[in-house]
Order: sequence, then structure tokens, then C-alpha cells
Amino acid sequence: MEKYMSNYRFRVVLGNVPGYNPEVISFARASGLQLSLEFEELAEGGLNDRPHVLNNPAKKNGTLVLERGVAGKKGWMARMRPGLHLGTWLRISLMDARNDKILRSYEIEDGVVTKWELSPLDAMGHEVLIEKLEIQYVGLKLS
Repeated sequence: MEKYMSNYRFRVVLGNVPGYNPEVISFARASGLQLSLEFEELAEGGLNDRPHVLNNPAKKNGTLVLERGVAGKKGWMARMRPGLHLGTWLRISLMDARNDKILRSYEIEDGVVTKWELSPLDAMGHEVLIEKLEIQYVGLKLS
């Protein structure tokens, strides 16, 4: 029987290129990993039991949303601003229970930071300040 993976043990690695020192960035939440395909149905005369299904070129990019508590101003996160082209420099890996073995990885293709957001500053509250990044990507490589 297969073991199911936990959704709370994941690692985000930035700098996934040979020759660069990759940096593991801690995020509380990562969402928006998806692959989709648009298609068109085409009816053909004489073929009455089903239509043909044709793939259309993709018209929509995926949006990866990363959220974390604000930390110091050193490292890659301090440079994450809208317009920054990430290419294939970002990989999200699901980890095992001991957090030392990668079970599955997702690598974005042609990523660009499109939005940086900070949670509201509230002098009456006591929540952790959250930093949110939105990254548009063209494709997703699974491994």
C-alpha cells in the first residue's frame, strides 16, 4: 500500500542552477501549483458516437503564491520584487517525515515575480507579519 504524503513538510529552494549556491527559504504556505490544458471539441460528419478532442495552445499562466513570516533583510527574499525574472530557479520539494529525503519535486518554468504584499500592520493585534509573493509561471516540471 502506498503511503500518502503530508502537505506541511515542504521545502522551497531558490537558485536551482548549477554554479550557484541554492538557498532554502522557509514558507508557511505555497499554493497555485497546477497544470491545465485547454481543448476544443470538434464534431465530424459520419462519426456520431463522439467528438474529436483537440488540444489548444495554453492561454493562461499559473500563479504560484508563497507566504511566510517576515524575517531579516539578508538573502534572496530581500531582492524579490515585481518584475524579477526567476526563470527555472525555483523548486518546491515535498519531504519525508524526518525531513531529510525528497519524495517529489515541482520546478517552475519561466517564473516572474508579479506581486509582493505585506499583511496589514495592526498596533492592536499580535499576529506574525506575513510576506506574500505571487509568481507567474509558464510551465511546471514534475519529478
